[in-house]
Amino acid sequence: MAITYDYIDDYLYRIAQPRDLLLQKMEEEAESGAVPIIGPLVGRLLYNLARSSQSKNVLEIGTAIGYSGIWLGRAVSPLKGFVTTLD
Repeated sequence: MAITYDYIDDYLYRIAQPRDLLLQKMEEEAESGAVPIIGPLVGRLLYNLARSSQSKNVLEIGTAIGYSGIWLGRAVSPLKGFVTTLD
């Protein structure tokens, strides 16, 4: 059972900024390998939360293929921050 409505997801994907090739490839790999990832909308949310809070140190528990870690790493890199991941 989905927790959101399709029309809301469609709208959010239409207004979301395009992802770079690395993230797109990771999304394809995750889908083909049945690896659960947060997806681009939640990735953008994590990025915005980390940037707006000016986080320098992030702890991620549950790395999988590192998709969310990339979003978080990109958010903290302007402040010379770092992400620690545990799987």
